[in-house]
Amino acid sequence: MSASKCTAAMSKQFQAVRSAAIDGQVHNPIYRKTQLKKLYESLAQHGPEIQRALLQDSGYREVEVAVEYSLALRCLKDAFEGIDPAKALQDEYAIAHSKDTPFERAPIGIVVIKPAPHAFFFCLICAVAPALAAGNCVIVRIQQNILQAPRTILELVGRALDQDIFQVTYEDVKDADLGHPHVVVSQHGASAAPTPANHLVSSSDARVMAVVERDADVDAAAKALVMARFSLGGKSPYAPDVVLVNEWVKDDFLAAATRHHIQFMPKFGDKQQGGSFSGPGLPDEIIGRDGAQILASVPDGGIVEVQARNSPLMRRKPQEPWLVIHPVTSMDGAIDLSLSLGPLGAAYVFTKPAMAKYLGQYLNANVTYVNHIPASLLFGPMAPTETPPRQESSTTCRYPESCFTVAKPKYSSCQKLDADLNSILYRPSHQDIQNLARSVVGELPPIERRKNGLGADIGFFHQGILTGGIVLILAVVSCTIAVGYYSLQVARSRMP
Repeated sequence: MSASKCTAAMSKQFQAVRSAAIDGQVHNPIYRKTQLKKLYESLAQHGPEIQRALLQDSGYREVEVAVEYSLALRCLKDAFEGIDPAKALQDEYAIAHSKDTPFERAPIGIVVIKPAPHAFFFCLICAVAPALAAGNCVIVRIQQNILQAPRTILELVGRALDQDIFQVTYEDVKDADLGHPHVVVSQHGASAAPTPANHLVSSSDARVMAVVERDADVDAAAKALVMARFSLGGKSPYAPDVVLVNEWVKDDFLAAATRHHIQFMPKFGDKQQGGSFSGPGLPDEIIGRDGAQILASVPDGGIVEVQARNSPLMRRKPQEPWLVIHPVTSMDGAIDLSLSLGPLGAAYVFTKPAMAKYLGQYLNANVTYVNHIPASLLFGPMAPTETPPRQESSTTCRYPESCFTVAKPKYSSCQKLDADLNSILYRPSHQDIQNLARSVVGELPPIERRKNGLGADIGFFHQGILTGGIVLILAVVSCTIAVGYYSLQVARSRMP
């Protein structure tokens, strides 16, 4: 079949979705709420069936599948509740009542979603829900496989939604196939470079790094990092790839991590200390080289300490539950190492707030979390660089609705400046030109500097300078007093 015939066939395949997008079928807020309600009720009704399929395909723990299922339904609920038909009607007719709508947005038309595989149900719904809520039609592009969960879930979604606003395809979707404005959500990386402007691409290969400083709550940090690394079989793109631990607390951290590792994965039995077992996905030749040493291992993963910065374990993006730990001597050393890893998908910083400010300022991370790791973060795809993850109590969806809309502001009122300029431009006068110049020429107000009083905040470096100065002054004063006292004693001893 020729390329033109293939394109024509594909275009015909998406004709229903394209027609619905052109007609603006999903623009009506009542229709959007109705579709989301039908989808929510269908997925809620078939909850046990969905969770059984997820368990069978993934091999995850039952609690992890339950969390993924609840997050997906919560995302649909948030999208449903976020649609306000009364406000939408008011905004639609605002211009008819001479009111501006500076923040008005319109749906793009079609959203093509390529869901990530590690938590398929939530990864799918976290994009479908805001896409529908924003007023778009949806096409899901998946790979042919023998997994049960994608077939089960997509059949349920397809039956719940109207057929002309939702479609599933196993073929690549090209721009020419759609013939309508669209955005592509690719949750498992870009297929080509450079990335097109209408693609929201998850940098699934971006590294995720954690830093544990000497003043951190070591046990809490170890617990959070072990949970993040070993949840979902270590397949989450937001699991920490490498943990940089200050050498002052390294031993305490390793002890805590080993303890939490065993408690977190009881199904793997007793831990093994040392030995040459490398486990799945961890090449045997790496262990024993570059200061790499397994501290605790089980058939499905473990904890490994790496001394050399150039070790392959420091550069790889693991897809299995191995927690890689590397000791550092200072925060600056951690920053230098992080910069060598390229832009980070996320950074987890465990330290006091003042030190967290310093680290967060210099780590090149898309998002930074201080002294915690959100559990919901692990289940979603890596967020695109343009839209970092949001931590809000009102939503669990990974993509804001603004990703699937375009700005369409409308203005009825004319600003005073524009009215004056229109008058000057239409019938200029020498006086008007002089007044215009005088209105913008003049001195700018003085810059207010931060006061250095006792109540003023002191920066990290200033604090170090002040501390060093105080220590130096105290030393000088102490020496002066000691020398004066000694000189006085000598003088008294020589007096007749």
